[in-house]
Amino acid sequence: MTWQNAQSYCRERHSDLATISNSRDNNIALKSKTNSAENYVWIGLNNNNTQGAWRWSEDSSNASFYNWNKDEPNGNSDCVEMRRDGRWKDKKCTTKLPFICHEPTIYHYIDKKMTWQDAQSYCREHHSDLATISNWRDNNRTFKSQTNSKKNVWIGLNNNTEGAWRWSDSSNASFYNWDKGQPNGIVYQQYCVEMRQDGRWNDVRCHNKMPFICHEPIYHYIDDKVTWQDAQSYCRKKHSDLATISNMRDNNRRSKARTSIAHCV
Repeated sequence: MTWQNAQSYCRERHSDLATISNSRDNNIALKSKTNSAENYVWIGLNNNNTQGAWRWSEDSSNASFYNWNKDEPNGNSDCVEMRRDGRWKDKKCTTKLPFICHEPTIYHYIDKKMTWQDAQSYCREHHSDLATISNWRDNNRTFKSQTNSKKNVWIGLNNNTEGAWRWSDSSNASFYNWDKGQPNGIVYQQYCVEMRQDGRWNDVRCHNKMPFICHEPIYHYIDDKVTWQDAQSYCRKKHSDLATISNMRDNNRRSKARTSIAHCV
């Protein structure tokens, strides 16, 4: 399809054309076409109507990671293809190519006022966990999930562990979208984080009650018999990691996809 038709197809059936934020994403996208004989595929990067700024299709965010081929982009085209070696090249958008769509983590706005800890328990019981936000794309998607509520909401960030900001799943935070003058919780004993109505973050006391955002990852059943270590390597290279099970709901959801061999998230 042309780039625009591929974009429409992905938005209708999946989420959008592939967004690639780092080398791992690039490898995952490349591996998704391993069995295809096609040499080139569309990804979501373009500079249509953006005065030369390269942006992603999904949320119009500026690209911060690139994997251009030598001497690219050469400025003659507005859309981007991935070559069979994983390198990128700008291409005329009217060219017809295969393409890569992506399925993101699902975010759920929960319109119930709870403390941060109760919200965490709710998300772990009914979904996976409180929302983890790793980049601008995640932040925009989390924000969009609650834009009609006009309320501040809990996300999974907290510093209840010796002052280090971590997500509810205990992973270290590497991306932040603090509001001006935030965080200031050391003084006021504010150890949990809300997303404000403009998408910015603010640390507040964990016993406050407000709505919240849960997340659910997409799961992939891999029908290859491998050792645990090889399964871990495979999942980290092509997806995110081996499945994490935080509650009975996670366990039941994964079992439906057959957990007898390997299951990536």
